[in-house]
Amino acid sequence: MKANARRSQLRAFLRERRARLLPQDVCLPAGRRRRVPGLRAEDVAELAGVSTKWYTLFEQGNTDRRFSLEFVQRVADALRLEGRDRATLLRLALPEVAAATECVERSAADGALHHLAKIRTFSRRLAAASSFEEAVTTAVETIQDVIATDCVTVANLERGQGAPSTIAVGPRASFVAPSLAPTVLDMNEPARFGNMVICENAPIPREARRHPAHPIRIRGADGAEIHGIHNPRIDGYCEFNGRLRERSGLVVGLFERGVFRGNLVAFWSEPRRHSEVEIDAIETVRAILELSTGGLSIHRN
Repeated sequence: MKANARRSQLRAFLRERRARLLPQDVCLPAGRRRRVPGLRAEDVAELAGVSTKWYTLFEQGNTDRRFSLEFVQRVADALRLEGRDRATLLRLALPEVAAATECVERSAADGALHHLAKIRTFSRRLAAASSFEEAVTTAVETIQDVIATDCVTVANLERGQGAPSTIAVGPRASFVAPSLAPTVLDMNEPARFGNMVICENAPIPREARRHPAHPIRIRGADGAEIHGIHNPRIDGYCEFNGRLRERSGLVVGLFERGVFRGNLVAFWSEPRRHSEVEIDAIETVRAILELSTGGLSIHRN
């Protein structure tokens, strides 16, 4: 943000916040009738322990003065600012905070654009897929490019009368055992109906023979969340999960022409690591995959 724009926003912000407060809100006498509602500049100066001239220079965004963090914090206290309002004042009043904030915001935007570019490439690659399994493999590779690099992305596919199979990519793909596909398909029944399952499990010792009950969150198509419990007792899953110190899991269903074919899972190596951007990316990839199965180039093996 340019300096002139920041000063203008700071002036408007402080005046608007002053207008919200009455003298009695900040333990000041009401005094005689005021020409404007709210606190005057001299009121804020008194509360902050500075001269009216110094506060006025601050509110006007005077570039010849450098205001300290301690002073800005005192102004925030005087105006009873909390949370986001306090953060906004720091960003507008202190150039170094403004620069750091813009850097973080830019990095976040770049990350979102990176995810968007990966998903766009995924859409193009689907046109060359000759089977649903090939399209799913492309989806798994795309998700692994989007989420944290220490994760493993897994697709578990039902194959008619045969045993389910797993497609896995990522640094931790070597942890995937043959028993994972039937286990994860059985565990995550809500994904069969289009819901998303978010699991955050404590680590399980390798020698554990039973998986204790753990909470899960199910996000429906309308965005609402349902809380529940799962309690699988499958040794294969205990073996797999025991290799991870801690983990989070996010599961979505895979559908071909509206028919459930399996699920797509992202395993994070630490709990509560998934971000909304990553969740949105996974949901987007799944939706694109489902829509693409109506094309002539994708058919069931």
